[in-house]
Amino acid sequence: MLRMAGITPDMIPTISFSITEEELGSLSLKDIVGDYAAWNYFQTVERPENAAFVQRFRQKYGQQRVTNDPMEAAYFGVHLWAQAVKQAGSDDVAAIRKAVKDQSLDAPEGNVRIDAETQHTWKIVRIGKIMQNGLFEVVYSSERPIQPIPFPATRTQAAWEDFLQNMHLGWGGKWANPGR
Repeated sequence: MLRMAGITPDMIPTISFSITEEELGSLSLKDIVGDYAAWNYFQTVERPENAAFVQRFRQKYGQQRVTNDPMEAAYFGVHLWAQAVKQAGSDDVAAIRKAVKDQSLDAPEGNVRIDAETQHTWKIVRIGKIMQNGLFEVVYSSERPIQPIPFPATRTQAAWEDFLQNMHLGWGGKWANPGR
């Protein structure tokens, strides 16, 4: 709609919270170069760990393929889980859940670690600008990983948990609205 109205990234850049390098390959780059995206990881993150990650990925899936934030998160998630299993010394779910609270990893994006209280991940925040080559130029990166805030301040954690439980029960014990 913006482009149809004549509004271009050089006039009013927009930011996406869902477009990754993978999706850029199916979009008209000429219309979006100069727009932005917010993620924790971009393929262009300059770290030796990332260069190795991208190289291994391309060797397996093809030199034309790109990595993106969800791929990298899945990659380090499996590694954090494996570390927790090793620390737990068993496949017992309770033992693994306890052990995962101690995990951290020097991932392709940088150091990630599990928050012991919420079991969400401390991560670096980045803003990337879409380039002509279909990748992102990292234009902002937090200095260190940011503490996760899984419960927005509009309610207490207990109120969020009650809200979710009531929703789950209202949907017949399922995590999807049966009316949709």
